[in-house]
Amino acid sequence: MSSRVNWLRKNGGEYTYDSIQVEPQGQFFVEGDQVIVDVKVSENRTLSIQGQIDWSRTGCTTSVYRWTLQREF
Repeated sequence: MSSRVNWLRKNGGEYTYDSIQVEPQGQFFVEGDQVIVDVKVSENRTLSIQGQIDWSRTGCTTSVYRWTLQREF
C-alpha cells in the first residue's frame, strides 16, 4: 500500500473530488509491443482530516503523466 494511503488512514484523512479532467497531450509513441501516451490530469480536491478541511492541501492541481501500455499475450 502506498505511503500516501497509509498517511491518510493514520491521520483520519480523506480526499473528496469536485472535478477531475483528463486531456491528451499530443504525445503518442509506439515502441515494439508498447504504446506510450502523455495525459494532463487536472483535479479540484478537498482534503479533510478528522472532519476538518486542511486548506493547505485543498485546491486545484494539474500534473502530466506518462502511461506505458503493453499488450499481454
